[in-house]
Amino acid sequence: MFRSRFLWKLFAAFAFVVLVTSIPLTEIENQLGSMRARILLGAGIGSFVAIALGLLIAQRTTAPITRMIRTAEELREGRFGARVLDLPTDEIGVLGDALNRLGEEITRRIARLWDDEAQLRAMLAGMAEGVVAVDGEDRVVFANEAARTLLGIGDGDIRGKRLWELARIADFDRLISEARTTGGTARRELTAVSDGGASMLAAYAHPFGPQSASGVVVVLHDITELRRLERVRRDFVSNVSHELKTPLTSIRGYVETLLSGALHDEQNNERFLEKIDKHVNRLDHLVSDLLSLARLESQGDALQMEDLDLQPILQQALGAHDAAAREKNLECRIDAPAGPVRVHGDPEAITQVIDNLLSNAIKYTAEQGQVSLKLQRDGEWAVLEVKDTGVGIPAEDLERVFERFYRVDKARSRDLGGTGLGLSIVKNMVQAMHGEVSVESELGTGSCFRVRLPLASLGTR
Repeated sequence: MFRSRFLWKLFAAFAFVVLVTSIPLTEIENQLGSMRARILLGAGIGSFVAIALGLLIAQRTTAPITRMIRTAEELREGRFGARVLDLPTDEIGVLGDALNRLGEEITRRIARLWDDEAQLRAMLAGMAEGVVAVDGEDRVVFANEAARTLLGIGDGDIRGKRLWELARIADFDRLISEARTTGGTARRELTAVSDGGASMLAAYAHPFGPQSASGVVVVLHDITELRRLERVRRDFVSNVSHELKTPLTSIRGYVETLLSGALHDEQNNERFLEKIDKHVNRLDHLVSDLLSLARLESQGDALQMEDLDLQPILQQALGAHDAAAREKNLECRIDAPAGPVRVHGDPEAITQVIDNLLSNAIKYTAEQGQVSLKLQRDGEWAVLEVKDTGVGIPAEDLERVFERFYRVDKARSRDLGGTGLGLSIVKNMVQAMHGEVSVESELGTGSCFRVRLPLASLGTR
């Protein structure tokens, strides 16, 4: 059985060899060439199709990524409205959607930051206090308008400039250094000198940013007026104490003398009583003047403003001082236009202003002298001039005659019963009625005090 199968296989192989060897070689070569061409053509077509499909797939895959890259670049450059469009639904689309949501969140936060910054700048610009911020190298980052005014800095762009180049104020650099060193708030009082004069500043400095190169923000308060008022208050208390102590000491001395036995001394007791009466009157005038000043400075006690005519007030004031003027043989007169001159003011305040000015003119004018009251209109103002031919005021004292307790000749003023408050009351009352007061004087020739008050709206112009 095995032998027969082997014989058959041997016969088949012999037949195949015979068949192959019977085909010409050229035909075999032609068939192989044709098959080779078909194979190459098929391979080329397949490669082209594969490349085309690969490019298409790559383009569909990379186009959204390219758009996302471009959108990210636009967001980085500050164009926060950029978004990725036409996103696919695959994982790349999820990434692009996340980028869009990130852009929306950045836009909202940037808008909120801009609003906060605008509000902060508006608040800083409207502050009465000066605010200056410098970086770690003392270059100005921000300065509001109040700081420019207090430090005497111009209107140009100062950002990036060093602070010590702009404001040459002593101890300013020490204040900033102290704030950086301590890491907390540093405080100093500084003196700023500009064309308008010297001003006192309370400066508070606090660091911000990294400790290694921290910036500093400085808040400036103008305390010039506060320090001036404190000085005025100290001087006022000192002067009042002195003015009260002097007559009280004299009164106590005369009373003790009388009680010690001089009361029955007919030659001196009356003289002592006259001295006591003089000092009591002086105290009464001083207290009255102090009450007048307190009334003017009290916010709850405003002047009773009304329209009134100055002519009768002048006549009454001159009549009230007629006896004192006749005692010194003074020539007193009123020069006023025909008809009423109506102003808007407080009757009691105007009466006191005229009374104080007229009283001073009579006191400081020698016998046989002249005192005149001149009233005239000047545009929308009524102008009252109280002029005398008295001792006059030195030029160096003209700017201070309206200060409280200031006297040009202290001994003479006390002898004449002056308190040193009359002209201060005049100035305060005139200013309270929206007017102005000034003085012109020449030593040995006389003085002229000029009061300007607004005419009444319906008065005779």
